[in-house]
Amino acid sequence: MDNSDKALNGAKLVGEAYLPGSSLLIDGDILGGGAYAAAGFVAGRFFGLPGKLFVAGESFTRSVAGKGLVELVADTAGKAVKGATEKVQSKVSRKSEVKQSKARDELKDVIREVMLELSQETKATRTPAKKVAAKA
Repeated sequence: MDNSDKALNGAKLVGEAYLPGSSLLIDGDILGGGAYAAAGFVAGRFFGLPGKLFVAGESFTRSVAGKGLVELVADTAGKAVKGATEKVQSKVSRKSEVKQSKARDELKDVIREVMLELSQETKATRTPAKKVAAKA
């Protein structure tokens, strides 16, 4: 964004403070700017300054970002939620993989221990049998 865009956006913002829809009027969108001006007047009458500011913000973001304020906030929140969900899923997946890996390692250790015990028991039971066979 160069300085001329910043200056233009500054002018649009100042204009919105006086007349909601003025940023669209500056862009040449007469119908859209007029609709927001009327909506700003109605919102100002029914909801006071907060209503007028909301309509002005909606008009300004539509002019600058190409989306209305509500769409922009919803998209941003949606991206944030999606990003957070992906991070949580990734961490859960990694923890699950680690748990599975640990479980496999523990199972291998148990199998080794059992095999070692069986091997030792087999050796222990064979030894007396060999001695008995040797004595005979």
